[in-house]
Amino acid sequence: MVKPGHQRFCDTVIQDLMWEAEQSGFTLEDLADQIGGSRRTFENYKYGATPTLAGFLAVFRVVKPSRLTNRLAKVCGGYFIVPEGNGRRFDSLAKGASKIMTETSDVLKAMACAIDGGNVSKGRQCGIVKEIDEAVAALIAVKMSLEESNGRD
Repeated sequence: MVKPGHQRFCDTVIQDLMWEAEQSGFTLEDLADQIGGSRRTFENYKYGATPTLAGFLAVFRVVKPSRLTNRLAKVCGGYFIVPEGNGRRFDSLAKGASKIMTETSDVLKAMACAIDGGNVSKGRQCGIVKEIDEAVAALIAVKMSLEESNGRD
């Protein structure tokens, strides 16, 4: 038996996943064809039925839900960064370092403007968080580039 809190979490996650599938242009028929199963099965997921883990992962792999993944990462205290250019990494570390410095500079400018104003409005706070996320994305892109090079020159 599953605890009610866990069940509600699972229900919410699958409903969010199905919503994102719909927003991405997937129909219930598309999911049934690509994953295997009936349209009715995916309709049940959409309205709250809990799939098996295999069913959930199959939908997740097909839909590639960036909104849901980002939300789950934030709940866990992390970040979800979609690599720039459909997975392309920086082709040189110098270019990556330049991007990091530019994004970090943008964060500092946004913070300086907020401090000068005396209080940080919700809009300004969102702007600063956006700049921080872009700086983090630049750092992660360089890290991924280094990991891909695997020590090659």
